[in-house]
This record gives sequence, structure tokens and C-alpha cells, in this order.
Amino acid sequence: MKLKTLLVKRLKKSLKLKTLFCKKLKRIRKIKALLAKKIKRLKD
Repeated sequence: MKLKTLLVKRLKKSLKLKTLFCKKLKRIRKIKALLAKKIKRLKD
């Protein structure tokens, strides 16, 4: 039983980390897109 609970805890932790990582990636992509738009406007 103890081993099972440890595994579950570990899985939950890794899931949390994964979701955080995905959120960060999305935010970085948004920022990159905004920067690209600004650069295009400056070039035009």
C-alpha cells in the first residue's frame, strides 16, 4: 500500500510540473507572436 501511495504522489507531482511547463510554453509563444507583430509594424 505504501508503495502505491508513493507512486500516486509522484505521478501527481509530475502532472503538476507538466501543466506548469505547458502554461509557460504557451506564454512564451504568445510573447514571441506579439514581438513578431511589433517588428513587422516597425518594418512597414
